[in-house]
Amino acid sequence: MNARMVMLSMLVALQASAAGLVIDAGRVPGNRELTSQIAAARAAHPDVFATVAQVKAMADKLDATKRGGRVAPMGRTFKQLGPEALWPLLEVLAFDVGLEAPATEGGKLSLAVGLLEAVGALQDSRAAPVLEAIVSFESANPVVTRAAAEAYGFLQTDAVAERLIALGRGSSAHARAVREGMGSCRRVVIAKALVDALDAATDVREQVELSRALGDVGNSWAWQTPAVTARSEEREVKLTAVRGLLRSYLERTGDARQAAGNALLVVDSKDLPALIAAAVARGNAEQRAALQALQARLERNPVR
Repeated sequence: MNARMVMLSMLVALQASAAGLVIDAGRVPGNRELTSQIAAARAAHPDVFATVAQVKAMADKLDATKRGGRVAPMGRTFKQLGPEALWPLLEVLAFDVGLEAPATEGGKLSLAVGLLEAVGALQDSRAAPVLEAIVSFESANPVVTRAAAEAYGFLQTDAVAERLIALGRGSSAHARAVREGMGSCRRVVIAKALVDALDAATDVREQVELSRALGDVGNSWAWQTPAVTARSEEREVKLTAVRGLLRSYLERTGDARQAAGNALLVVDSKDLPALIAAAVARGNAEQRAALQALQARLERNPVR
């Protein structure tokens, strides 16, 4: 059998088994073309596909022995495989989960999140149809939705930002998970949407998670890396984030205030000292004390 026939037989097998770990291929736009690309990649890099399969087979064991958190840290292993891993990762997520798939719910969750983390880190636009399909799938586990929103957000395009904002509207668990994960999309419109959500949030857990998302969108370290595409938006993104976070810090207490303060230090905007000074001038006694504590933390900020 020649190479062309082998590739065609693989393509037929993939099309017949169109059930991924997280979503079915039928939900992915352009799935036939993607299936063909997966088959071509398998022929070119069979070793990478084999390595992904080996790691996948360990999901149940890794989840059973994890030391904390909801999922086992599988993403770091997949990330080490480099850009050639894109197609085998997408294959497992949406096209063919393959043999030796995890049997436990914990193993499935750890594997799904690990795959999404690795795909997001690649920032490859070819993954967009799969990531959009997963983040749009309302029946997905919220943990998976959040990881998908983060992975999709790393593409940082106008279209991605608009789609994440649309999916993040509402009070459903799915919408909340999208909002919590979309801070990886470091764009002004995302920062504004997260601030609006934080202003409206009444649940403490959601306030904490939205503060973390705002810390992510304005992350001072992340803005120094080549991964950020919209360089011209840095000042406005950070300013939008710190204004919303400082407002939450002043208006809330307990865990919500702590989370807002932590996020402010992560963003580390040059505008923050002036904003704190202005808030001190108009705040009450309790707020002034809280602002002084924040100023002291800012001066010791390890980010600097």
